[in-house]
Amino acid sequence: MNAYLAAALSTALLVLPSGALAQQAPDEGFVVSGIPEVRTWTDNVGQKLDDQLAYQERMMRPGEAHTGIVQLRFSRGVDGSPRDIEIYRSAASSAVKSSARRAVSRLRDLPPLPAAHAATNEVIVNILLANDEAHMRHLSRKLAGWETERLARSTAERRVLAFNSTRR
Repeated sequence: MNAYLAAALSTALLVLPSGALAQQAPDEGFVVSGIPEVRTWTDNVGQKLDDQLAYQERMMRPGEAHTGIVQLRFSRGVDGSPRDIEIYRSAASSAVKSSARRAVSRLRDLPPLPAAHAATNEVIVNILLANDEAHMRHLSRKLAGWETERLARSTAERRVLAFNSTRR
């Protein structure tokens, strides 16, 4: 298998209705939240997701494409599990999309969303899988464009908690 685990980025993206506590992330074009509650949430969930993605990756057949971007949207159920999981946007093989969806569906004990996002109770996780640094930069640029488009559609999208999980 040509994919290897990189340090997981659980970066909260465009999470504030106002930019008071936000800053520009270098070379990414995203606004990163400075709210500790959001960072704690994304770190916690990001680690759980990385564990599930690693498991899903081991289950993939040799020769299947292990790269691409999958944006999954879901809500947090009252029992702490993901609900209404849907593929929001993707540039990946069906095997990668299925693996990403399974990884999210197996998350358990998700903490309540931070106060800034509790009203929407929606999460978008951006899963990026790359073979090398150059490919990761390419996927990151593509994702930046997707996020810009998503946020331009509606001001309500700024209240959706979005974060990245990367595997290289």
